[in-house]
Amino acid sequence: MEVSITKMSSNGQIVISSDIRKALGLSPGDKFLVIGEENGILLRSLKKEDIKKELEMLLSEIGEEMEKGDITKDEVEKEIKNYRKEKRKAA
Repeated sequence: MEVSITKMSSNGQIVISSDIRKALGLSPGDKFLVIGEENGILLRSLKKEDIKKELEMLLSEIGEEMEKGDITKDEVEKEIKNYRKEKRKAA
């Protein structure tokens, strides 16, 4: 794991060191999910292939929960509808 120290500019920008950018394969224009946590900030790269893998894993987990009977198809559909409704409100 690479570690570096950086500072924030007056515009709220931070610099990710070249060592970390190279190690993670980051390029100008890459997008990140920024998560504010109680004790800091987490940056998560948003590359399509990574999102696809995570979505596949999530769907697999949901399928397993449905097979075990821990969650129903109706519950999944209800949660999706609620999420979409909340997202429309925020937009």
